[in-house]
Amino acid sequence: MISLVNDSTALNRPCAQNMKPRQLSDAKLEEVGSKMLSQLSDGLWGIIRSEDGMKSEIRDTVQSVYATLSNPGDVFQEGPSTREAEHNIPALVPKGETSSSFLHTSCTRRK
Repeated sequence: MISLVNDSTALNRPCAQNMKPRQLSDAKLEEVGSKMLSQLSDGLWGIIRSEDGMKSEIRDTVQSVYATLSNPGDVFQEGPSTREAEHNIPALVPKGETSSSFLHTSCTRRK
């Protein structure tokens, strides 16, 4: 990122000293914005795809959501997910209850 700024044609133009800060900022963003976003995107996808990154967490979440949507009458969750276990997040629906019965009783309790 520093090299992108140092090599900037927008900042090294003769008229750059006479430009207002907003004009310099806009010119710089136009010049390197897409390069930086591309590098950032590549880095994030690398983290997401790596086994020690978020790949398994995303896969587990997608499988859980798919299972829930495919079987709406079944028990919502058999146990805590990897993420819930790692971060001590309580289960959304108590074990043994279906999502629809839990939502119904939760709504009735609030009244």
